[in-house]
Amino acid sequence: MKFKLSICALLFLTVFGCKPNNSEENQYGETVKSNTTKAAVVLNMEGETHTMQLEAINPQKKLDFDKDDLQYVIYTNESKVSINFNLKGSNVLKSVPMTYTIPDANEGAIVIDLSFFNKDRNVEKRSNKRIVFRSGTITISKLTKNSLIMNFEGKGNGMIERGETLFPISGSINITY
Repeated sequence: MKFKLSICALLFLTVFGCKPNNSEENQYGETVKSNTTKAAVVLNMEGETHTMQLEAINPQKKLDFDKDDLQYVIYTNESKVSINFNLKGSNVLKSVPMTYTIPDANEGAIVIDLSFFNKDRNVEKRSNKRIVFRSGTITISKLTKNSLIMNFEGKGNGMIERGETLFPISGSINITY
């Protein structure tokens, strides 16, 4: 009888007691949710995690590979956040995978631009609902006419916010369309 009780207790602990840790610490010491949902887009920003499932994404894209001018707007009808990502004159197609360090990559002409629009962000000026990725790294693992896989980690703030208002931003995009 003790043996059966021990087996039942062990099974109970195994099934209910070992929950996976769905968070991790970023390079800034903040706890962020891990991508355990297998979402196509995960964005950690201002203490919130925003996700987008591939089937819900309404990507707008203007991809001119011949002129090396790529523009993405990634959003869903339900999401309060959209992502804008632009590459111009980057030669990334010849160099994938490629890591860019911001702001160094944009000395002179702007080559890479990453920003977000949070329609529910509580700010005095509407222009600060647009959040600019000001420093950090952007790594593009795959870029084709039908897919974009990239990760980013750094800091940003509202479009016209300056100074010490920078906050951590991290995330990943893995879309196929």
